[in-house]
Amino acid sequence: MLQLQGPHLDKAEDVTNPVYLNMAAVQIKIGDYATAAHNATQVLMRDPKHLKALFRRGKARAAMGRTEEALQDFTQAATIDPSDREIQKELRALKQLQKKEQKAGAKLFKGALGPPPNPKPANASEISGADGSSSTSRSAAAGGSSRSHSSREAVAEAG
Repeated sequence: MLQLQGPHLDKAEDVTNPVYLNMAAVQIKIGDYATAAHNATQVLMRDPKHLKALFRRGKARAAMGRTEEALQDFTQAATIDPSDREIQKELRALKQLQKKEQKAGAKLFKGALGPPPNPKPANASEISGADGSSSTSRSAAAGGSSRSHSSREAVAEAG
């Protein structure tokens, strides 16, 4: 592959950037958002502050449901041109969408792991005896039931 340098590279970018941006615009219109984002990224690799490329990639990412990444693109575009009304409009819409997504996520996962546990306060005398043994081992040694013993009894009773 031929490597371009200096003024030749600039001329090549002057030709290819509009092509990538036009392809991205058409791909957004036809719903090919992944390719549109890719083509806008091609321009941004050469010029990270290209306003039109940030806008188109943000639109494509938003359409794909990649809200956080779209917000990053539009936020960066807004720092470059804070007076652009379209960028501000997209930013407001994405921030509202982000809030809705966060509420929906919180509602979806609320109680998914069950109710929070209620820890019982433990007395020091219940945790260990004077000899350092636990209350479970003391009760098992004294003839009380332990979990393994009671599960064996349950199997014996069922059989």
